[in-house]
Amino acid sequence: MSSKKNKEPMIACPSCGTPNRIASPFCQSCGDRIYKNGASPSPENTKQEPSSGSRAFRSALNSLLFVAIVAVVGLAFWPYAAVKVPVSSDPGNQVEKYLVVVTDALDTQKTLPQARISERNLNAYLGMNNSPEERKLLGVVLSSSTLQLIANEPLGPFNVSTRLVMKPQEGHNQPVVTDFWVGHLPLPAFWAKPWTRSLSNRFDLDVEPELWDHIEIDKIQNNAVYLDFSL
Repeated sequence: MSSKKNKEPMIACPSCGTPNRIASPFCQSCGDRIYKNGASPSPENTKQEPSSGSRAFRSALNSLLFVAIVAVVGLAFWPYAAVKVPVSSDPGNQVEKYLVVVTDALDTQKTLPQARISERNLNAYLGMNNSPEERKLLGVVLSSSTLQLIANEPLGPFNVSTRLVMKPQEGHNQPVVTDFWVGHLPLPAFWAKPWTRSLSNRFDLDVEPELWDHIEIDKIQNNAVYLDFSL
């Protein structure tokens, strides 16, 4: 017949806090009286001290949480190099003229042929809205059928980057957002939509949002993006 060993509850000394046996009238450490003014043991003052195993587990858990938080913050503040965003000295008139034509087409209800915008012109259009002294940089990277929009901007002493990746859907050309990154930290793709809406404010882009409701990306090829216009 096995007997379960019951662990005797302990009580903390009111003077020094040392755990003592509940039946001990005096503290084994400081010698002071444990039950003063006729106080008797109660649930409040007889709580058992956490075991060493429990303390070690909590300490390990806190350490893991701390490491996880540091890792997440580190990945978020580890930016992509600014040189990965091509910068062009072209004035970018091609993009601006196309947007003017789109505006006229909306007013006159006319259709437009497919437009081809080069990576150079896209980056020139985006780049002219940046302030070099603020270390902002917004640009496009085209490779094969993938379009990447990278924004590097300061946040205090850090240079934080965000990157949006678009790839074609299976079966047709229209790309969708497949990846969204803050620094080297991957985030859910649905966060890309509010991020793109905030780009015009953060980079002072003077673009009417409703224009983009009528422009669709047909394909990405040979370092150029092909746009279709619809009424």
